[in-house]
Amino acid sequence: GDLSVDLGRFYTREMPLPFDILVENIHDQSHVPFAHHGVASSRNTPWATHFEIDRVGRAERFGDKGHAFDLEWSPDGRNKPYKQRGVILSPRICGVLHSKDKRLHVDTQTLPGPPGVLKWLLAKRPRWADHLVLSAVFDGDLAYLVKAAWNVKQEELQGHKWNQFYFMPANSDRSTSAWRKWLVEVGKGGPWTPEQVLANLPQRPHHRDILDRYEQHTKHCASCSKALRGVQRGQPAAKTAAGLIAAAWLAANIAYLNSERLGGLPMWQTLLSAASVSILLALSSYMHVLERRLTYTDYIHADH
Repeated sequence: GDLSVDLGRFYTREMPLPFDILVENIHDQSHVPFAHHGVASSRNTPWATHFEIDRVGRAERFGDKGHAFDLEWSPDGRNKPYKQRGVILSPRICGVLHSKDKRLHVDTQTLPGPPGVLKWLLAKRPRWADHLVLSAVFDGDLAYLVKAAWNVKQEELQGHKWNQFYFMPANSDRSTSAWRKWLVEVGKGGPWTPEQVLANLPQRPHHRDILDRYEQHTKHCASCSKALRGVQRGQPAAKTAAGLIAAAWLAANIAYLNSERLGGLPMWQTLLSAASVSILLALSSYMHVLERRLTYTDYIHADH
């Protein structure tokens, strides 16, 4: 059946990618331990390279509108692999990855926008705190997919078919192959020509443009934009409060000394003031980190 979309309960992000490249990436779960090491999985585990795909073909319930595959893997790379079913549907390119025991269930919709731009919807997540995790996950993809998209579209522009320049020797590549075949045979190559996509892709993109969380997600998300306004107001407020406490302590200490009370303020008052100032400054620093995570955080795979 049809899927209703409550944007308030979804994580959405508009990314500078042609939709076929991201859908291909969704199919290829073998990238997760490596592209998302330290964020969603780990490459330093016994199951990081275990990916077995079988039963690749049409999704019986949906006929030509979709195809499906069975995948055995370990999403976090640590626990023993288990089987999941992946289903890809047209025309909104909806992906459902689920397991029978409900350990994992992810619904996605990839909506083609202008050439070279897509909107991604992912359900169901809590609000801004979980969105920060998802932003980090997509940063790991975008850091290399934008360049991959450029290379693919250049090959297509020269008239080369995907199977002439894709190298896919592994079992885990079967889902990617199934997607590409479906896109050509049923999807007629997608909504945009290589020329249209390349005209909209950044030719020499800076990391800040590729990983711009504010433009791609935060300003469109009621929860994250509200959180951003909160931390932007909270930082100066916390610093001001810390300054007022420090000034009050200093004034009180001077008053004690002027009244000829040796030793100044009682120790407990000094310790309480120092602790309050430290907590407020730490809070301001934490809010600064949150502000960066809501707007732009560089992602370098070698550091993860």
